Amino acid sequence: MQPLRVFLGFLAGFSLAILYCHHAYSRDPTSYFFNPDSSYTPVYSHQREEQALSFITQNSLPTTLPAVVVPPKLCIGILTVHRHGKQHFPAAIGSLLQGLTPTERAQIHLIAFFADPTPSQHESYDAPWIPTLIDQVLVRSNDSDLHEGGDYPHLLQNYRHLLQTCYDTNTSYVAIIEDDVIASSTWFQRTMQAVDHLDQSWLYVRLFYSETFLGWNSEEWGDYSVSIAKAMAVVLAVLLVVRKVMSLRRSGGAGVGVMSVWTIAVVMSVCMPLILVLYFLAGRLSMQPLPHGLVRMDNYGCCSQGLVYPHDKVPLVVHDLGMTGLLPDQRVEVLADRTGLARWALVPSVLQHVGRVGSSGKPRKTWNFQFEVEGGQ
Repeated sequence: MQPLRVFLGFLAGFSLAILYCHHAYSRDPTSYFFNPDSSYTPVYSHQREEQALSFITQNSLPTTLPAVVVPPKLCIGILTVHRHGKQHFPAAIGSLLQGLTPTERAQIHLIAFFADPTPSQHESYDAPWIPTLIDQVLVRSNDSDLHEGGDYPHLLQNYRHLLQTCYDTNTSYVAIIEDDVIASSTWFQRTMQAVDHLDQSWLYVRLFYSETFLGWNSEEWGDYSVSIAKAMAVVLAVLLVVRKVMSLRRSGGAGVGVMSVWTIAVVMSVCMPLILVLYFLAGRLSMQPLPHGLVRMDNYGCCSQGLVYPHDKVPLVVHDLGMTGLLPDQRVEVLADRTGLARWALVPSVLQHVGRVGSSGKPRKTWNFQFEVEGGQ
C-alpha cells in the first residue's frame, strides 16, 4: 500500500467532508461553517407569531368560557415596558396561551407587570384583550424607577416584586419570562413534564438558552487533549494490528501487500491531525449535540428569557435579589454557585428571543437556532 495513494484518497474524501460541513453545519453558531446570513431567519418563530397575534385578535372581545376548576400549578410573571420599535409583548402572551386546552389554561396564573412610570405609556396596557387573557395586572409603585435600560437596583426591585407576587399565589412552580419571546406550541406540556420529574435539589429550569456560548470552551481544553491522545492511540493501535495481520497473511501465502511504515506515518502525521482539526471546526453542537429533554446546564447557559423556579426555592432568590450590584440573571447564577443547586435546560428550547436586535440594528447573540428547526417538538 503506497503512502501517496493513501494520501490522495484521503484528500479526496476530506474535500467532500468539507463540502458536507458547509451544508450541514451552517446553523451551528459553534461551527466554523456557521452562516449568520441564513441562520437568523425566524422560520418557526414567525409561524408561531402569526398564530399568537391571531389568537390575541380573537380574544379582543369579552367572551364567556365554561369554567374549569383546576388549582393553578404554574404562575407566570412577565415584566414589560414600552420599547422603541416593534412591540413583542402581545405575541409573547399569545404564544404562551394559544393552543392550550381549557384544563391547561386553568393550571396557569398569568401576571403582567407594566413597569413604565405611567402604565398607559405601554401600548398594551388598555388593550381589550388584557382583562380576557391576563389573570392579574401589576403596575409600578411610585418609588420605583424602572425604565428600559434602567439601573441595576430598579431591575432587581421589580424582578423581586414580580417573583414575590407569583410566590404568593402558592403555585408549585413560578416562571419569570421576558416580554420579547415567542413560545413553541408544546411549551407547557414539555415544561410541566420536565419539572414534575425533578427532585428538590434544583434552582431553575431554563426555557431558553443561547447556543452561541456552548462551543469548545477554553476551560475544557485539558479534557479535549486527553480525548485527542486517546483517539490517536486507538488509530495507531488499529493500524499496527492491520499491518501485523497483513504480514501474517502474506507469509502464509496469501497474495496481499504489507502496510508500510511510511503509510502509517502519513496517516498519523497528516490524515489524523486534519481529521481532528475538521472535527473541532465542525462545531461542538454538531459533533456532540445536546440530547433532547432535560439537560444539566450549570455553565454557559445564557440567558434569562425564561426561568422556572420550584416554589420552595423562590424565597432564596427573592432574598438574594435584595443585594444590588448585579443584574437579576447574574444574581441568580451567583446563588446557584453558592448553594450548589442544579440548573437545568429544556432541549430544544421552548422559547425564542425575538427581541434580539440591539440599538446598533445588528442581531444579538441571544438566539436559539435549534428552535427554528425543532421548536415544536
